[in-house]
Amino acid sequence: MIYSPSSLRMFSEDRSNFYLTYIAKNRPPRSPQTMPMGLGSYFDCRVKDQIQLDVLHQPSLFSTEMMSSVELPIREPIAPHGERVWEMYKSVGAWKWLKKLLRKVTDITTEEMISGKIGSVEIRGIPDLIFKVDGKWVIFDWKVNGYFSQSNVGPNKYYSKLLEVGGKNKMHRQVMITDPALLVNGMHTMDECNQGWSVQLATYAMIMGIEEDFIGMIDQLTFVNGSAGKELRCGQFRMKITQDYMEEVYNRYELMDGVVKSGHIFTDMTRAKSDERCAELEDVGFALLSDDDPSLLTYMQRHCR
Repeated sequence: MIYSPSSLRMFSEDRSNFYLTYIAKNRPPRSPQTMPMGLGSYFDCRVKDQIQLDVLHQPSLFSTEMMSSVELPIREPIAPHGERVWEMYKSVGAWKWLKKLLRKVTDITTEEMISGKIGSVEIRGIPDLIFKVDGKWVIFDWKVNGYFSQSNVGPNKYYSKLLEVGGKNKMHRQVMITDPALLVNGMHTMDECNQGWSVQLATYAMIMGIEEDFIGMIDQLTFVNGSAGKELRCGQFRMKITQDYMEEVYNRYELMDGVVKSGHIFTDMTRAKSDERCAELEDVGFALLSDDDPSLLTYMQRHCR
């Protein structure tokens, strides 16, 4: 089995869903892409295409990338929202900062599947952006949160800078910039900010064979309700991810792989009870495959808590 940051997260958080999604013989169909998910994918395509045009000086791949990343039913309705978010990202200065940095870097990799065998575990992922600057490895990712929310959504803690409309930029109170050119917050590591982000970036680093501390960069796009509609607040997160943390993440993958290979999936139960639970979930998968309108989420809400 080939693992990913998503499978590791699901293994840790929801073992039943993990079994249904990755192991079951009767695997239910994947849930359709939602508007928030589609917005994140559309924005990724837009910003990476701009890198293709302005930094790499290569032809546009936007249409091809968008068609492979955004599912057909929401492709048309998501486009105006995606373009609006891209314009906001530029207006707060986030794209200007990134473009200036990327013109100094080497070894740029954007949005391509990478995979490798680390120890005994096969892992794959799709990093947004990997590059080297001043001899340092950087792995960059974008997160789009709260655009469709009715309430205001704020950024995570420990951002190096928060870019807002009108140039109202500020630093988090728990920041000590140790590399002004890269805005690295030396007071905290990325795992202290967000475990999910850290696991994702550490996974990509392991696959790439990076055997040193590296810099994780996240641009988190969050939104508040302003007088003219949604307004962007872009948190620039720039923190180190250490070799020790990467080893910790690898150990989690190794644990998951060991559980899957053993067949004893539900380790909080006896082996017999675990096997019974797996059999029940096979019935769940078969029922969902047979349903005219299968919904994994609905079923899990009713039966798998």
